[in-house]
Amino acid sequence: MMKLSTLLLVLCTACLSGCSWINDNYDHCPSGTWIQLTYTYNMLDAEAVTTQVFDASVFVIDDNGQCVGQQNVDSFSLQANQYRIRLPELPEGTYDILVWSGGNDPHLRCQEDGMELVEETQREALGNLFYGRASSVMVNESYQIIPVSLMKDTKRIATTLQLLSGEKELDTADFQLEIEANNRKLDAYNLPSGHVCYYPFLHETARLDSLSVVQSGFHTLRLLTGDGTRMRLKHLPTGSQVFDIPLTDYLVLAGMTDFLHMGEQEYLDREDHFQLLFFLNETQLPERPYACTMLQIRSWIIRLNETELGSHL
Repeated sequence: MMKLSTLLLVLCTACLSGCSWINDNYDHCPSGTWIQLTYTYNMLDAEAVTTQVFDASVFVIDDNGQCVGQQNVDSFSLQANQYRIRLPELPEGTYDILVWSGGNDPHLRCQEDGMELVEETQREALGNLFYGRASSVMVNESYQIIPVSLMKDTKRIATTLQLLSGEKELDTADFQLEIEANNRKLDAYNLPSGHVCYYPFLHETARLDSLSVVQSGFHTLRLLTGDGTRMRLKHLPTGSQVFDIPLTDYLVLAGMTDFLHMGEQEYLDREDHFQLLFFLNETQLPERPYACTMLQIRSWIIRLNETELGSHL
């Protein structure tokens, strides 16, 4: 009987000593405060955390706004714990939990006060960046799981330039697309600020049947309604500007035609891939050989002219 009691004591001690707050399986350690990462804030309203989130940086903020705990969790640990992360031992109190995922991208700088693009000019593709926050979490000795819903902050914008009439073929070397925004930095509440210019990480000519088109791809950080973000197209050989449009405003107008049940900001935050098709016409003017006459975003089509675009042309 004594040997059996000793054996049970050894086994229990081994199980307890095997629990850690980063790497061990949550099911064997039902104690402490854990956060549960989820990603359903997308257009399908479907759980996609296991296919899109591959790391996490967790910051614990106290009542004074000071970071009192930080940890980085890799993909293996996330999967092993079913995307649950145990917080470090903390004095009893109320805390905010800030989570970033994708902050190891070389083009980003991850800090406790937010996420920032390293350069003011961004020409490279960005990885998936996610943000989550749980506010006023009461931490004590009791076991609890706090849900943290993630929002995808990286937006892909794909553009196609197509010649509506004329016999010329479009050449990528003749056109420069850019997006000018104020979202270089996202603060601890995911609010953007700071001037940045985005240029395409993809810019190539393609053929669609007999048509020659120019395709471009951008990555930007979070967009806000009314943020003043603009997209411009310049014809390099002449230096003329083909268009200068309020990008975010147009994305919202297009989205609201198909997703009336969403608010404008909710649509911008849930959608992570926008497609724009620009139709160009030859003008026969040497100083300005092209004009943009029509734009399509999703099912929304707008015909552009000098009066509608005014000074933006």
